[in-house]
Amino acid sequence: MSVFPRDWMVMRLLTSNIIVTTVQYLSPALHKNFTETDFDFKVWNSYFSLSVLFINQPSLQLETVTPSKRKKILDKYSDMRVMMAYELYSMWQNLGEHKINFIPGMIGPFLGVTLVPQPEVRNIMIPIFHDMMDWEQRKNGNFKQVEAELIDKLDSLVSEGKGDENYRELFSLL
Repeated sequence: MSVFPRDWMVMRLLTSNIIVTTVQYLSPALHKNFTETDFDFKVWNSYFSLSVLFINQPSLQLETVTPSKRKKILDKYSDMRVMMAYELYSMWQNLGEHKINFIPGMIGPFLGVTLVPQPEVRNIMIPIFHDMMDWEQRKNGNFKQVEAELIDKLDSLVSEGKGDENYRELFSLL
């Protein structure tokens, strides 16, 4: 829920811009202070949850606005979903061996991000699933948990009518 009415698009965008800029400054500190000896699952989980919610927020879904409004937004702010997706991907890579703590729990939320009909966001996020398979393979000698969770979540999303044809094609490549 937003504190601003639906028609206050400028305030929503400005708030989102402040959030993504803040995340860009906080990410290195999070990595430095909560990864190695002081790994904190709750902090990292909150970070990933914030990123997912940010990317999926309705006010950033540029496909729902007119082309002229979309151009104005992109000219002023760029696509903040892409910016946050890059941050999320970078932080995922920074987790190192701690990634296993988020498998399979983050599969559903990350799949939700791939539903955003923005090709660059999808291209950023989909390699994370391959990485999850790789980490589970290293730990367990197989990737049955990731595979089962992916199939379950994808089946549920497709049966709900979510995802377009490009979405289905991308995952067939995985």
